[in-house]
Amino acid sequence: MPLLSAKPSTEAVDALIAHLRLHPEDVSEAPEVLATRFAIHVEFIKAVRAQLRPHSAHASVFQVQMWIDAIKDWLRLALERFDKWTERTKTFITLTFFSSALLIAIVAGLTNLFPARFEQVGDAIRTIFSFTLIAIAFLLQGLCYFRKAMTRFAFYGGFNLWIILTVMLIGANLLERQSLYLILLVPFVAAVPAVSYAALGSGASILGGYAQLKVSEFREERMSRQELLERFFELQERLSQGTYDEVEGPAWSEWPVIRHYRKHPIVVSVCVGLLWSLTRAGMDAVLRTPFDAGQLARAPSTSGSSASSFIQSVLLVAEFFIVIGMGFLSGKVRRGLVYATIYIAAVLSVRFAFGLLPVQFWDKVGDVAWAVARCWLLVMFGALGSKVQTQANYIKQLQLNNQAALVAEMLRIQWRLADGGQHVCVMSVDVARSSQMKAGVDPLAVEYSFREFQDWIELTGNAFEGNVLNTMGDGAILSFPTAYLALTAARRMQTELPMFNRETNRLESPFRVRIGLHSGYVAGELDEVQFAAVIDIAAHTQGVAPVGGISMTEEVATQFDENEVVPLAKEVDGHRIFLAINPTED
Repeated sequence: MPLLSAKPSTEAVDALIAHLRLHPEDVSEAPEVLATRFAIHVEFIKAVRAQLRPHSAHASVFQVQMWIDAIKDWLRLALERFDKWTERTKTFITLTFFSSALLIAIVAGLTNLFPARFEQVGDAIRTIFSFTLIAIAFLLQGLCYFRKAMTRFAFYGGFNLWIILTVMLIGANLLERQSLYLILLVPFVAAVPAVSYAALGSGASILGGYAQLKVSEFREERMSRQELLERFFELQERLSQGTYDEVEGPAWSEWPVIRHYRKHPIVVSVCVGLLWSLTRAGMDAVLRTPFDAGQLARAPSTSGSSASSFIQSVLLVAEFFIVIGMGFLSGKVRRGLVYATIYIAAVLSVRFAFGLLPVQFWDKVGDVAWAVARCWLLVMFGALGSKVQTQANYIKQLQLNNQAALVAEMLRIQWRLADGGQHVCVMSVDVARSSQMKAGVDPLAVEYSFREFQDWIELTGNAFEGNVLNTMGDGAILSFPTAYLALTAARRMQTELPMFNRETNRLESPFRVRIGLHSGYVAGELDEVQFAAVIDIAAHTQGVAPVGGISMTEEVATQFDENEVVPLAKEVDGHRIFLAINPTED
């Protein structure tokens, strides 16, 4: 990949001007695209665009793109500044929590000083301020979790929230002189919203990790062939310096229940569903609360006792972690959905047995459907989390120069480079004595004639499924799917070239060409693999052809009858060369 110098070369600037003169609509392209294409620093492109008065036909598009670029730059700078603020993530989380709690306490204390006739105003101020501050703090923390993509920070935040809620609720109960029983219950009650917060934060982290994964995949897809080659040889150098250490998973992955689930996921899913549903049914019976399928999907009613509500909330949170854990351990979304469906079937079978009669079932269909949908959604989140963790571990192993990971990455790059690999026949066309044709001739006539010649080559090649790869200089490089089509196109060119000279050529000298053919395998798309050996050999083969003739390597000649080709007493790049006996059509 060329270096993008801050001071562009004259050649690069001339190329940029020439391109935008012919394609003014490309001014609206992203500066990074133009910078990469012409090897010019992106800041130089931005400076040109900032001072450019666009062509009237593209002014509106240009202005819209300028606004979009400005917003993107602003967002990028804001995120960079935010990432800098949150470099010490735990400190950021702690400060936002405790500073918010302190400000809410200060405002609450100040509003309590309002006279009695302004009590409602004080309550409104306190409520609006608290809600706004909490929303801002949670949004900033959610963005932090999303950007860091690490669930451990979400659990750390949940721990902070648990401490704050516990302290505040105990203080409030002491001021109101509540019973010791309620005060002792506070830490457990505070754990429910804290765990819920940690779960939501973990969801933001998982989404952030998945977004980073997709961005990384998108960038890899846009990598040029040269960049992939640079990456491959970099890994090759690191491979000799790396070490092979067996990759060890986290300690919890060796727990017996985890290993058993991964070995027998269907059996465990059924057992967990039955046991969990029986547990819920037993707790409902003890607490004397109605048992219905809707409790899968919504929090329990708060009309009961505080102990009942607390226990039901704990059970709901526990079920949340069970389902999302199933998705995480499954590793794949489709597999997780299958196991979750089996789990739900086991749960519902027990619920039917505990009195969910068929007559009542139709009143509960909505609750059951929502429960199933919610369960599937949680499983998908768990599976995404597993995918993110797997990718993060893979990247970590690459950074540690683990030889197994390096080899896997090298193979992946090689397979990507080989995408689109195919057998092709390449044609090299060159104009004989082109310098003499141009000498002392009107430059406009030269430009017109050679441009028309290249267009004619392209049209003739396209008629036989040919694809022009390069038209630089005085000739062209084309690819064809078969040798038969390539030779047929070559004969058509030699046959119709006199007609082109009579009707289109504005030069005194006629166009006369040599054509060379070579067939071979190309690892990748040929229009990207511009330095493939098959192209070089075709060009060298064309160099030994007589003017008006067609030469070919043995790989091409063997696909035709002996009465169509004749061997030459020479080789090119280790390949025997043949001439087409009849270079024109009959």
